[in-house]
Amino acid sequence: MSGRIVSLLLGAIAIAGAAFLGGALGLVLGVAGGVVVGLAAAGRPPALTPPWQRVTPHLLPEPALAWLRHAHDALGAWAIEGDGRSPGMAGYQSIDPAGGLTGDRIEMVERRLLEVRGRDGGGGERLDVGTLVYEAFAGFVAGILLRPGHSPGALDAAHRDLRHLLDGLTRRPIIHELAQAQAAPFESPKSVCLRLAYHVERILNASTVVAVVEPLGVRVIAVSGGADHRMVDMIVPDESPLGRVARGEARSNVVRGLGPAAGLGLPLQDRRDQSRTQVQVLNLQDQGMPLGALAFWRVPSGPFPGPALAEVRQLCHQAEPRLRAAVEAAKNLADAQHDPLTGLPNRRELERRINDVSVEAGSLVVLDLDRFKELNDTLGHPAGDAALIHMARVLQREVRGPDVAARIGGEEFAVWLPTTSLADASSVAERIRKALLDTPWDWRGRVWPVTASFGVAGCPETSKSKANLMAQADRALYAAKDAGRDRVMTAAAAG
Repeated sequence: MSGRIVSLLLGAIAIAGAAFLGGALGLVLGVAGGVVVGLAAAGRPPALTPPWQRVTPHLLPEPALAWLRHAHDALGAWAIEGDGRSPGMAGYQSIDPAGGLTGDRIEMVERRLLEVRGRDGGGGERLDVGTLVYEAFAGFVAGILLRPGHSPGALDAAHRDLRHLLDGLTRRPIIHELAQAQAAPFESPKSVCLRLAYHVERILNASTVVAVVEPLGVRVIAVSGGADHRMVDMIVPDESPLGRVARGEARSNVVRGLGPAAGLGLPLQDRRDQSRTQVQVLNLQDQGMPLGALAFWRVPSGPFPGPALAEVRQLCHQAEPRLRAAVEAAKNLADAQHDPLTGLPNRRELERRINDVSVEAGSLVVLDLDRFKELNDTLGHPAGDAALIHMARVLQREVRGPDVAARIGGEEFAVWLPTTSLADASSVAERIRKALLDTPWDWRGRVWPVTASFGVAGCPETSKSKANLMAQADRALYAAKDAGRDRVMTAAAAG
């Protein structure tokens, strides 16, 4: 099988992610047929060792990696998927059984792919067993181990096919999320925005982002398959073009920057493409109520056809009343589950998530603002409320995916990290601690320091039962306070 054929096969798989948008039936058939993109080994992969955490694959097309390996007469092909924000990963491989690769050599390749997983872009390097070629983006990476003495054009062909594979791999979680939204008993803001993003991508052949107005600010709620899914759940800076248009301060905008994230004002860099990108932003509103914004772009940048833009605007007008109804329904539902000041889930909702019987293990981080009573007494209760909202926004920015950040009382917050080890949860807590230090809190024109202390407990590391995690994390939190505040302590370290 030629590299061109496998490129077309993988390209067809990736394109299927957008083509299914003809309707719900197309989505169901695409998923059921394994068209939803995600790469697996030819055969079930072996159990992976730490720091990997197995993630159950969903309808992964098993032949993909085998096709890729055969097309390039390679010793092996690998794919690692993960969102780049949490430790959960899944790895798949297809190894030539006659290639003579030992377990040590395979482990060496996997270690190297893990090292480059966080670096967007492609590369290659010579190993003693061949040439490893890889492409990485947004926490996903795919690689091929070419045999020694490969042809001069083999590297370019491998990079091209890996980019096709990676495009499909990064689309799969978003398409799976859309499938779940489609099956939900009622229309949520996210399901409306996901469908809108995919329809716009299909019409314009453009990457698409949808953001909505929430109590704590403007948040990216959905992206299309071609956009960087790390944008999802990001809080948009107030003065960014996307934020201003979403709040109704402008009906539309055209912004240019080095990559789409820069144009949108999001703190995210795509090292794959640093060319100047033109991003168009449209306001979403209904009956005078600002709902959010739609942004789209393509690389290389260029003008969009007028009829296609008119179709997109009509699509937005059709989606706006549905989005407004979904937002209002979600607000009514959330009132009993969320803290009215910060908009975060409340203690009852956090406990419901922790007690989910489908999740057997995980870690809990409990944090408390340092010297909050002094701040309240010195600056007044309005300042205290503003500091709590500031903390909540930091948490919303740093905690995404399946993780849950909640306000559980007073100045105390908690983060539930399902299927996350104690060590990884401690790293998340340290990241939040540093983000709070690095995010200035301005009160009436003056920047005030805000710090927090953290306690971490994990199941099964510190407790065999999830029911004990809150008490253990609280004890670790008090130990962090006693040790001088502004630090992270684990339940094991706290005793």
